[in-house]
Parts: sequence; C-alpha cells; structure tokens
Amino acid sequence: MFFRVIKIVIFTIILPIYYRLKIVLYKYIVGNEALSYVLYDSLFPTIVLKIGSATVGKGTRINRWLTIHESRGSFKKLVIGDKVHIGKHVLIDLSESVIIKDRVGIGMFSKIITHRNLGDSKLHNIYNTFCAPVVIGEDTILSANAIILAGTVLGSGCIVLPNSVVKGHYDDNVTLVGNPARMSIRLKKHQD
Repeated sequence: MFFRVIKIVIFTIILPIYYRLKIVLYKYIVGNEALSYVLYDSLFPTIVLKIGSATVGKGTRINRWLTIHESRGSFKKLVIGDKVHIGKHVLIDLSESVIIKDRVGIGMFSKIITHRNLGDSKLHNIYNTFCAPVVIGEDTILSANAIILAGTVLGSGCIVLPNSVVKGHYDDNVTLVGNPARMSIRLKKHQD
C-alpha cells in the first residue's frame, strides 16, 4: 500500500511539476517549441502531452523520442484514443489536427504529416502551402517507417505495411503497401 501511494504521488504531483519547470526554463532558450523539446527527451511522454493539452486515452503507451513538429507551444490539435501504442522515434506534425482512434499501433520511425510548405523555393509558386487534418481509424496498424500525408483518412482495421507512403481516404479493413500506397488486399471484418 505504501509503495502504491508513493507511485501515485510521483506520477501525479512530482513529475508534472518537474516537467512544467523544465518547460519554463526551455522557453527562455527555444521559445514556443519548449514543450516539444521537453517531450522528446521525456521518460514519461504521456505526462508531457497532457501538460501540453493533448487528449490521451486510457491504457495508451508512448515510447521515447516522440517528435511533435509545428506545435506552437500547445498539443491541443492532438487526440489519441484508448490503448494506443506509439513506437520510438515517431514524428507527428501538428500544423493541423491529428486524430488517432482507439487501439491504433504506430511503428517506430513512422511519420504523420499534416502540411506541405516549400518555403522560399521557386516551387512554392507552383505547389502552394497545404494543410489538412489526418484521421487514423480504430484498430489500424502503421508498420515501421510508414508515412501518412496531409488529408489522409484511414478507416478502421487498416494495415499500412513498412515504408509505405499513404495519401487519401481509405475504407475499413484494407492493407496498404508501397510508395505511393495502393490497396493490396481487403481484410476480413474483425470479430469481437
């Protein structure tokens, strides 16, 4: 009982205070991106995500070295459902909202991109800046190194195979493979 109380005190009081202080100190060095810097180095990323106003569901496991790009000092545009697993070295771009529904698995080194900006390049005149939200449906798996581009909506029960680049709207229960991703097979409907 004693150790349970100690654990509760550490995770609900001490660690949030520690991370809030670290964010304040980092703001003097890196400005609004302080929250993202603290998150990347955090041993407990869920605590930092909640400090930044992200919605994080119950039973969600997030590994270290999560990179949040274009957070502008807040993770409000990020919604993560229940029992989600996010692997190491994942990048999530918050130029627009990202909704990750329940029981999604995101493999290591995967990227979720919500914008295209070519900066000062001459190509900027041809390909305008583009932002669009991303939605990943329930029970979907993004294998290692998957890239999800702006405006993508994945239905429930999809599987994105390793190194695939996905853009567009996809129905439930499909397997996507390649660059650009194409539907490989339609999976049988999951039984509960």
